[in-house]
Order: sequence, then structure tokens, then C-alpha cells
Amino acid sequence: MKNSLTDYKPGKGEPPKNLFDKEKLSHNDMKVNNLIKVRLWDKTIWCGTGFALYPDGTLELTLLFNDEKAAESIFDDLISEVGEVDKPNKLKISIIRKISEKSPAHYRVCISENSTFDDSKMVQMIARKNTMTPSTSDNLDRFLAAYKDRKKYILSYGVVKDEKLLPSSSKRRIINKFDIVVVDAWEVGPNDIEIMAIDKNDDPIIPKNVDNPPIFAALKRQFGE
Repeated sequence: MKNSLTDYKPGKGEPPKNLFDKEKLSHNDMKVNNLIKVRLWDKTIWCGTGFALYPDGTLELTLLFNDEKAAESIFDDLISEVGEVDKPNKLKISIIRKISEKSPAHYRVCISENSTFDDSKMVQMIARKNTMTPSTSDNLDRFLAAYKDRKKYILSYGVVKDEKLLPSSSKRRIINKFDIVVVDAWEVGPNDIEIMAIDKNDDPIIPKNVDNPPIFAALKRQFGE
């Protein structure tokens, strides 16, 4: 039995110890998701993330790379997997905010996969992340406000050379998206998919009225601290 791509709910508590004993797991117990192809992403550097709101109302989230051919290959592959309109929301875009007490405007973007969940005991997936270090949150705030109003955006790419954004190519590919996950870092728990976007040296902003935020358990699970 397969459930939908969007009905994932993180569990609570520690996973069963035998889950990590691969000698006791058969091939049928394990599922590998490979929407994010390492061989393609390793040919370039994801060096930034941008936002745009066009006069016609189109909202865009742009992944910035340093190699145009590699960026084209990444998007050609994604489109072959999810289509130009990602109706099933297979491609997951997450924005993790407030990752730094000293730099409140810093945030991280994570690209991963919304998986179907069946009888597999273990699901492995690849994710890519990009840390943004703006001095203010104005651009991100404008994007999120526009998304809240429109409930849709396009995902595409740009190319940066010598710290300058090159003009968009006529071959540029886009994916129409309708969903984005926005979460404050302190809210990320050990069983959330966004744990893949947490770094060891993160110093999340934690509300004063929260004594035991989920991020503490996530950092302990991920890094043993």
C-alpha cells in the first residue's frame, strides 16, 4: 500500500534499534530515492538562491549555479522526473529560518524529495542545501508574502560568473510549484526530513518561552551532541 506524497508525519521518540542493523534488513525492506542526482549536482556549485516577482504577477525562486550546462542538466533531469508542473509535489523545497542567533536573517534552503511511504522499513534519500547570509530578511519576507497570496511559484535557475548574474538563456527550464515548507530551525525535530539541512555549528534562535525545543534532540541525533 502506497500513501500520498504529502501525508508524511514524523514519528516521535527514538527509532527501533534494529532498524539500523542492515544485516537484518533485506533489499525489500529498503527503498532508495534518487530524485536528486549526485553525479549532476557535483558538476557545479549551488552558490546562491534568489527571488523575483514579475510585473505579470509571476513569482520565481531561482537556484544560482556557477556552470550553465550543469544547471541545464540538473533541471532537464528534474523535469524528466516531476514534469514541468509538479502537481504531485514530488520535489520538496524547504526554507529553514533563524538558524543563527548572531545573524537572525540567515536561512537555509533544502532541496529534497517527498517520498511515497509503503511497507519499506528504511528510506534513503539525497538532499542538497544552500545557506544564505543576507543582512536583512526583506527579500525572503517579500517572497513568502507573495507566495501566501498566490499559492504558486516557478522554480528555475540562474548562472553566476565573477559574482555577476548572467542574462537568462532562452533555453532556461522552469518547474511550476505549488508548495513550499517554511520552518524555524528550532522547530526541526530528529524525525523531520529537514534534519538533513541542519548543520553542526548552527545556533538557532529559540523563543524564550520554549524550554526544550525539538532542535536539541535533532542535533543530538544527528551529531551526538
